[in-house]
Amino acid sequence: MKQLFLIRHAKSSWDHPDLDDYQRPLNKRGNKDAPEMAKRIKKAGIFPELIISSPALRAFTTAKIFAAALDYSEYDIVLKDQLYEAGIRDIEEVVKSISDEYSKVFIVGHNPGLTLFNNEICDLKLENIPTCGISAVYFNLTEWRKVSAEAGRSLFYDYPKRI
Repeated sequence: MKQLFLIRHAKSSWDHPDLDDYQRPLNKRGNKDAPEMAKRIKKAGIFPELIISSPALRAFTTAKIFAAALDYSEYDIVLKDQLYEAGIRDIEEVVKSISDEYSKVFIVGHNPGLTLFNNEICDLKLENIPTCGISAVYFNLTEWRKVSAEAGRSLFYDYPKRI
């Protein structure tokens, strides 16, 4: 059994238009929402065996906030360049390359790729995963390489404004 947690980065700042998109930090709301969402995950008893993140600052910062809250070393976060501006196939490639030793994996990335990937693999179709939203998908599989269209079932979907 495999569980994949698709996490969109927390809200980022547009205060510095001179910054490259890759370097945009989290804004005040993002810095509030990410710890709150990580706390919800911890309260549910969910702890990642592997966290994979886009290296863009806003995604990596979100991943580090989740890692800190869930007793996961930030030094063990795996950065994958292909998750930045990723399409469905890019994310699929990352997922299919995950070692089968891991059963609970967090992927921290960006839209529209995460939402589109979720809609391809999961029975729960979403219009948009909002910033710091989480779509948790369960697969009745033992190998990540077998993840395919419609193979996943929704465990839950949560986002900061839900409560």
